[in-house]
Amino acid sequence: MLAFRTPDATALVALLVCAASCAAQRQINLPNTFTACVPANISWSGAISPFTLTVVGATSTNELKTAPTLKTLATNITDAFFSWDVNLAAATSIAIKLVDGAGTASFSAINVVLAGKTSAW
Repeated sequence: MLAFRTPDATALVALLVCAASCAAQRQINLPNTFTACVPANISWSGAISPFTLTVVGATSTNELKTAPTLKTLATNITDAFFSWDVNLAAATSIAIKLVDGAGTASFSAINVVLAGKTSAW
């Protein structure tokens, strides 16, 4: 006969701490600035591939989860790196949204696109 044991409180607390720690380790690395018509290297860690990378329009962190998608940069990315030729108008307020293979969304800090030397937008 098999006996099942309920987990004790210590095991549950350890599991919750581990889950919170793992979630907190997700990080999106950005350049110091985004400049129109200039490539921007974006990398990330702590997530499961494949990835979808989008640019959302947001002016505050309260808007991130409902912010409109301005551009889908790439889908089904297997590497944790992407180079984006910034093709948005100067003064556009943006954040980078990363959705991993588990469907978990993460957002970068909010940035404002700076004017480049030339602009086609």
